[in-house]
Amino acid sequence: MFRKLVSFLRVLPAPSIPPLVLQLLQFVKHSQSLSRELLNIINEFFSTKLGPGERDGSVTNTDLDSIEMVGEEGSRDELMQAESTVIYHLNKAASSGHIIGKEVTNLAKAGGQSPDLLLQPFALFLSLTFVSLKQYQETILGSLKTAIVQAISMEDARQNYVWSRNHMKKLPDIGDLLSLVITQSKKSGGWDLITEGVLDLGLCLLDVQTSSKADSKKVKTVNHIGARLLSKLIKKQSSSCSLVISALTDKILTTNVSSVQYTEALRIVVADTSTILMETPHVMDELVENVARLPFNTSRRALYALLPLVKLSRVLRDHLILALRKLLFCSSTDARQAATSGVLLLLKTFRISTSRSVSQLSQTQGSGSLSQVAVDVHRGGRMSNEALCLELLGVLRRCFMQSPEVKMVFYSGVIEVVNRNPELCEGVLEVAYTHLLYLWGPEGGS
Repeated sequence: MFRKLVSFLRVLPAPSIPPLVLQLLQFVKHSQSLSRELLNIINEFFSTKLGPGERDGSVTNTDLDSIEMVGEEGSRDELMQAESTVIYHLNKAASSGHIIGKEVTNLAKAGGQSPDLLLQPFALFLSLTFVSLKQYQETILGSLKTAIVQAISMEDARQNYVWSRNHMKKLPDIGDLLSLVITQSKKSGGWDLITEGVLDLGLCLLDVQTSSKADSKKVKTVNHIGARLLSKLIKKQSSSCSLVISALTDKILTTNVSSVQYTEALRIVVADTSTILMETPHVMDELVENVARLPFNTSRRALYALLPLVKLSRVLRDHLILALRKLLFCSSTDARQAATSGVLLLLKTFRISTSRSVSQLSQTQGSGSLSQVAVDVHRGGRMSNEALCLELLGVLRRCFMQSPEVKMVFYSGVIEVVNRNPELCEGVLEVAYTHLLYLWGPEGGS
């Protein structure tokens, strides 16, 4: 009876496939063996009918059965919609305690050892939906991470060894495959089911760390896939930017070991989605306000990652300026180094077209603080790049009263500032000259 029913999968029109699967799930709910067989049949059916090429339209399936089905029973889009609905039924059945959930977990575990079982559209789509089910989340995420790392290792072996290239199957590009699944879910249905899975998988891939120099390239590739996955999530659903940035910020602030991969992921996400993030710049508030908690190198990378958005969002720029001003008075040397580095980054970013006002620095910026910037921010006034650079140059005067570590940040960075923003040369020289007068001239009492 069961085999007779499943045989109809190949002859039914696409819209009729999900109702059949729903009935089959009821039929096999008390049989583990039949549930396993049903999952395997569904997996094989959609994997055969809808390969990566057929899904994105770059390849036409020339299989006779496929020609008959697509030509007479429905379009490729209808079949993808049917697949999304079938995955929905499988997910809901598992959430209700159906034994099919255990079989999906077993499929994911097997894919961890043989990536080709899991790294194909249907299985990947289905696995991502199961991440939202708490009882399966840890197992599914672990299996997906293992499969991706294993696939990257296999591809590395194929590239470096002739024997592997001749005997190992080439797996699909993981980034393209994930992008394909995300695009299909957004178009044909299922996006709400995989949103949590995409976010958690991206963070999970960022958590992968290098255990040896030999693994560094592989680990960087895994981390890069995680970062691009988070970027893709924001592009497909702008409302998720708060979740993504909040999760990245938490990783950056709480990681005890080096967080290079997290600040690099932030850089990639901001660079790719700055036009989306500029609509909600407040999502960066937590990171900006907690820069003082970070080691100097980490804070410098985090501030650098924000620059594309700082250039677009006046709100974030003003908030960052005020935060840097506070950091210069912080007791932590790392925080004062971060503030100095942040000011130098802003000076490199906001270029000016004339040096006329910069030459007036000694007359207009004697206080060496960002007080005028603060006034402009609170009043909602506009600030030109020239005025901004004048204030930022003024604040650099305070570096001469700081510890040697902070002074070194200034000395090592100011040359690059002048190279990137030549109009500041005269102003920088005036800052240095004023300090020299203080040390050895009349103002210094010598």
